[in-house]
Amino acid sequence: MFEYLQQKYPGKYGQSIVRTLQRRVQQWKATSGPAQSVMFELEHQPGVMGLSDFTKLKQVQVTIGGQPFEHLLYHYRLAYSGWQYVQVIQGGESFVALAEGLQNALAASGVVHKNIAAIVLVPPTVTWVNAPMKI
Repeated sequence: MFEYLQQKYPGKYGQSIVRTLQRRVQQWKATSGPAQSVMFELEHQPGVMGLSDFTKLKQVQVTIGGQPFEHLLYHYRLAYSGWQYVQVIQGGESFVALAEGLQNALAASGVVHKNIAAIVLVPPTVTWVNAPMKI
């Protein structure tokens, strides 16, 4: 913009106005320019939330006696500390597998959480479960 002004009006705008022009353009962008993306920082508190899901390692093949071992991993993570628990699950996702994995993860963590969040996939819908626990 500064170079444009110097070319359009030769000799009128010297180097002394560069910083003023930069500040005014910055102010204009903040008040009238394009919308800025907004980011809200998440603040997790200790013992408030644990996250639970099933996953399959696509690039790892486990065999037992030369035969493929079909399995999933149950993964549980504490939102605040990042502590994680993983358990091998034979078969597919089920309520029994979720209950067993969650029970074992909570026992291994040694704490009681206020909220447990899990994604339950029931084709063709996705249900978000965020149930408060009685302490």
